[in-house]
Amino acid sequence: MNREEAGHGAQTKSGISGGKDDAAKCMSCGTDSKTRPLLGCLLKGEHKWVCVRCLPMLIHGTE
Repeated sequence: MNREEAGHGAQTKSGISGGKDDAAKCMSCGTDSKTRPLLGCLLKGEHKWVCVRCLPMLIHGTE
C-alpha cells in the first residue's frame, strides 16, 4: 500500500489536502505553501489556510 492509498496526501471531504495544493494561500498574509508551511482551519464554516508565521498572531492577538 502506498501513501496515497493509506489516505496520506489524499483529498478529504473537507477540501483540505495533506498533499501539494498550489492554490492554498495564508488567509492573513497571502503566502503560499512553497514559501512556508500552511495549516488548515475552519473559520465560520469555511475552510481556510494559515501559515506558521501568522498562527501565533491569530492565537494571541496583536496586543
